[in-house]
Amino acid sequence: MIISHSRHFVFARGIRNAGTTVKAALSTLCNDDDRIAAYNPAEIPILQKAGYRTEQHNTARNGRTLIPYRSHWDLDDLYKTYPTLADFDVIGICRNPYDKAYSFGKWALMRMRYNAGLEPVPATPGRICTFMMGWITKRYFKEDAITSHRNVYNDKTTGNVTLIRYENLEADLKKVFDHYGAPMPELFRFKDSSKVCSLPWQEVLTRKEIDFINKLMEKDFEIFGYEML
Repeated sequence: MIISHSRHFVFARGIRNAGTTVKAALSTLCNDDDRIAAYNPAEIPILQKAGYRTEQHNTARNGRTLIPYRSHWDLDDLYKTYPTLADFDVIGICRNPYDKAYSFGKWALMRMRYNAGLEPVPATPGRICTFMMGWITKRYFKEDAITSHRNVYNDKTTGNVTLIRYENLEADLKKVFDHYGAPMPELFRFKDSSKVCSLPWQEVLTRKEIDFINKLMEKDFEIFGYEML
């Protein structure tokens, strides 16, 4: 999550959309007064060495309650806490739902080792799919939180919306920096799940997982124009 008062935009970071990579890049557009949510501790030394901004102004006041400034907020959460941000421009990311869910399954397997600064352990496709469906059902299904549209579009938004497609990440992000008249920095890739399994989702997901994703992420298919199998 980034709230840039200096550039008048918000970046509502989603799940498994290269959000950390994009947040790090967009942080170079920020000044000292802008809000940048926390990073994983394993990522901070890399960013600091490269001269990127890390978290700043990382708390928010909601009435009497001081709450941690979460890394993953969708736009509805954001506007409930800060109604005036609805007129800010929005920068958001989408990703093919099958690829996103598959990546999430791999992340579920590697997250504990990643957080500890350790290399991932390779996993079989079957184990990845089991973790994918189990983690999504347990933690994200009811809240619809793994979908991308919640971080890009909202009926309350009155500012402009810029969509970055994961499949066209560098070119789309370059347009954002061109818009602000700033050079695009080097992009860092975090949470590389290919070390868990290098096979593409097309060779891993079975009809069972595909049907599960179709139901869960129906709105993403419709809104972003991805083909549903």
